[in-house]
Amino acid sequence: MEEDKLIEILFKTIKLIRLDKNKEARQEFSKLLKFKIQKLETKAAIRKIYELGEASYFTDAHYYIQTINNYLKNSESYLLRLIRQEIMYSSEDYDTKELFIVNKLDLEKSPNDPEFLNFRGLIYLDKGEFEKAIKNIDLALEIQPKNINFIRNRALALVEVGEYDKARKEIQYALALEPDYEKLPADQEYIDSQETIDHQEERFEINEKNIKTLVDWVGNIKYEFVGVLGLFVVILTIVIKVVNVNYTEYSSLTFFELVKYQVGLNIIWLIALMLIIVVLILVSFKERIFPIKQ
Repeated sequence: MEEDKLIEILFKTIKLIRLDKNKEARQEFSKLLKFKIQKLETKAAIRKIYELGEASYFTDAHYYIQTINNYLKNSESYLLRLIRQEIMYSSEDYDTKELFIVNKLDLEKSPNDPEFLNFRGLIYLDKGEFEKAIKNIDLALEIQPKNINFIRNRALALVEVGEYDKARKEIQYALALEPDYEKLPADQEYIDSQETIDHQEERFEINEKNIKTLVDWVGNIKYEFVGVLGLFVVILTIVIKVVNVNYTEYSSLTFFELVKYQVGLNIIWLIALMLIIVVLILVSFKERIFPIKQ
């Protein structure tokens, strides 16, 4: 079967790239130019292509892209266009503008191809246009509703818009389809960690806002210092005069009567202090309570 041969070549190429045997990897990769596959029937083949894209991150992606482009100038190959998008996306050497141009050309040659629609969704995801990303991935899922990779990408896009519960449901659905797929548990952990980080950032923003409000409040305290100070001195003088009692004049009072008297004086002292605080607050916010009309 042709796809079995394809998987074998992809496996060898990936292994050689990871072993940093670039010359041998390029020789093995060149065998892919002979394939005339226009549609991949097995998920094993498509996943090997994904894996090749990931492995190419650690090598000279330009060589492989140039090799494919040179071939596509004179011949058509769906397989090579699919491999090209995976290598370009995984490499840091190509920006979203270049990716979008290639994706547009691929969709013109293969309209409504789910892999290229999914790829466009990933480009929008990288650009931060999350709603467009979800829309294009959804189009891919309409064609292949049980494609695990598309489901995982949709979950990733949902995380970016804060829809953590919906993202979890996507991964749970993927697990129901393929319980042994090794990447899905990591996806679940990623969703949980991102939600935790998001909540921490929200709390930090709230605390930061509260601190700013407090600083602004303190900074906006404007009161007539001299007038308030004078008021404080007057009230304090009166209180001292009242509290400064010659207890020898009350020698006839019992101990409990003296305690009651002292408590009464202390209450007067507290009332005076509270009065000063109220005056300070009123004067501080006089512009808010009694706004000056321009």
